Amino acid sequence: MHRFTTGLFRTAALATLAIVATGCSYYKITDPTTDKAYYTEKYESKDGITFTDATTEKQVTIQNAEIEDITSSQFKAATQK
Repeated sequence: MHRFTTGLFRTAALATLAIVATGCSYYKITDPTTDKAYYTEKYESKDGITFTDATTEKQVTIQNAEIEDITSSQFKAATQK
């Protein structure tokens, strides 16, 4: 029984880690036509790139956007959050 409990605990810990790691993504999205940069924690790729701008908290959609993964420090510096 002890082996089952240990395995169950490990599985739960790994699942929790995967959820936490997934929630810590930051992106810099640039509109190539204006060179304006936006920052967000998530986006959707449907009929362009749709996301909520972290600075203005408005929903934005950009066609052919440039997407760059950034660090938490870069995100915080750019958005003051």
